[in-house]
Amino acid sequence: LEVQLFSQDKIPWEKLAFPVIRKTLTHYFQDRVVNQFPVHVSEMIPPIV
Repeated sequence: LEVQLFSQDKIPWEKLAFPVIRKTLTHYFQDRVVNQFPVHVSEMIPPIV
């Protein structure tokens, strides 16, 4: 397991281990623009293998 801190423009999106992390970060950055941080609720459907 590798952990690093990145600025928003340096995030290696293609290397994120879990789809939920991409979704969470996307919401966070969108919310940060308007300085409002509502609760986001969604369903994570696992891919069919």
